[in-house]
Parts: sequence; structure tokens; C-alpha cells
Amino acid sequence: MKGLSVAYQEEMIPGLIALYNPEIAKFLDENSLEVDKVIEVKKKKQNPAKPHLCNVIMKVKPEIRNILINELNGRVNIEYSYIHVEDMSPLRQCFHCFGFKHIAEYCPRKNRQICLHCGGEHQISECMNRDDAPTCLNCRIEQLPSQRNHTAISRDCPVMLRIMKNSLNQVNYA
Repeated sequence: MKGLSVAYQEEMIPGLIALYNPEIAKFLDENSLEVDKVIEVKKKKQNPAKPHLCNVIMKVKPEIRNILINELNGRVNIEYSYIHVEDMSPLRQCFHCFGFKHIAEYCPRKNRQICLHCGGEHQISECMNRDDAPTCLNCRIEQLPSQRNHTAISRDCPVMLRIMKNSLNQVNYA
């Protein structure tokens, strides 16, 4: 969940989701399930840009996920406020080399900093190409010449989209 008020305590959140969303309450009732057994808050993290809001990572049963994402269209009601809900991405991207499937702490290229803007071997603060359009390192590596005018962390990057799709296809929702 993204954009929940920080005022809510973690243990309150599952009950509020069930209380204000009849589709979830109906599912729980029909299956004789307790909300705390099917919705588990894993982490609550304050939003640095909006300190009065937080993001919440939850683990839910696949049926609850289906209700949240498909039936409620990614919007859960909590005390008459709609909060955005989305699947958490299983994709990891390194912010050292901007490659995928690892994070900076475990980067195999720790001795070489890669520039986010141009893909060169330097810090972005030292980039001499800042006035030019960005160049995606991942698209360059995959030799996608017409797809390079974005940064390596762009949500529109075709390499990222392909890897994300493959990662999501490996998630077991059952």
C-alpha cells in the first residue's frame, strides 16, 4: 500500500482493510477466515517526501491479492480514504552498475561506478554529457539502438520491462 497515514498502527491495518472493504469481508466470512491469518503487515515505512504518509508491505493470501488488485482495482478503502495497492516488484536493480538481479552491496563491479546518465565509468556528478539526452546502459548492452534515450532506471526501459515480466511470471500466487 502506498500513501497510508502514519497514524495507523501496524496491528490495526488488516482489520481496517476488512472493515471498510466488503469484498474482503465477504471472502473472510464465506471461508471462515480470520483477517490476521490472511493479511500480515511485514513493514511500515515512512514516506520521506510526505512525512505524514507511509508505505506498507503486506503478505496476503492469493485470493486476497486477487480481490485487492483485480476486484478493487488496486485501491483499498481505509476509513473512507482510498489507498493505492500494487504488487511488490520481485525485480532488483543495482544502484552502482544499474544491472539487474543484485543490489549495490553485492555488485560484482564494485570497483567501477557507472553513470546513470550516460552509462560511462564515472559518477553522475562528474558526467561531461549532462547536456545530451540520457543513454540507457542496459539498452546499449542489449544492442537496442532506437531505445536508448532514457536512463537505466526508467520504468519505460524495454530491458527492465522484459526482465520484470519474466520475474513476475516466476512468482507463485498459489
